[in-house]
Amino acid sequence: MYRIELTPKAPAKPRRKSGIELAYEDVAAGRVYRAKDGADLIRQCLAD
Repeated sequence: MYRIELTPKAPAKPRRKSGIELAYEDVAAGRVYRAKDGADLIRQCLAD
């Protein structure tokens, strides 16, 4: 007869959130910005 040793299973990794879930969290937390055009967007990005 063959002897089979069973090892304990490794703990499961937490599920990685999808992009839409992360975006929803940003909106819910108020991390939403507005720009009137592309130049305004770039100005805001470089200002931080």
